[in-house]
This record gives sequence, structure tokens and C-alpha cells, in this order.
Amino acid sequence: MCEFVLKKIDPELKTRKNHTLQNKSANPRYIPQKLRAIIYHRDQSQCTFRNKNTGHRCGSKHLLQIDHIKPVSRGGLTQLQNLQLLCQAHHKYRDQYV
Repeated sequence: MCEFVLKKIDPELKTRKNHTLQNKSANPRYIPQKLRAIIYHRDQSQCTFRNKNTGHRCGSKHLLQIDHIKPVSRGGLTQLQNLQLLCQAHHKYRDQYV
């Protein structure tokens, strides 16, 4: 299903000069399906968390969640540049230390 959506999205991305897909919903936390598909494709459907000491990437493919790098509560927007995939464990870990 994801591959089918990405085949539809990729031609649209090639024609756009600006890749800043933005949320147009009244809810600032809502992530449109097209944007979700792009995030999963960009992050290769893996957790993007990197250990600061070793530089090792988690790479987990289980219980993935889309995370706002700069939280919405602190002025972060729902844009491609501000979103990343994290596994549930690293999403909780990040919430404790942000």
C-alpha cells in the first residue's frame, strides 16, 4: 500500500521546487496522509534516533511514531523538516529529555 502511494506522490515532488509540505488543518498536530507517506519513505520506515556517544542509529521498524522535532507546544510546525520517525521507546526517551 505504501509503495502504491509513493508512486503517486513522487511525480508531484519532482515538479515542486519547494518541498516544505505544510499542515493546512485547524489541528496543528494533524499530519496529512501524503506527508506521512513521505516521512516513512524519507526515513526508510525505521527509527531515526542516533546515540550521541556512538553515533549508532536505532533502525527499529516496530511501533514507529511520527515525532515533532520542535514540539507544537513550543511553536513547532507540522512540516516535513520538523518531523521524524521514532520507535516508541525512543519517542518516550526523547520526551523525558526535551
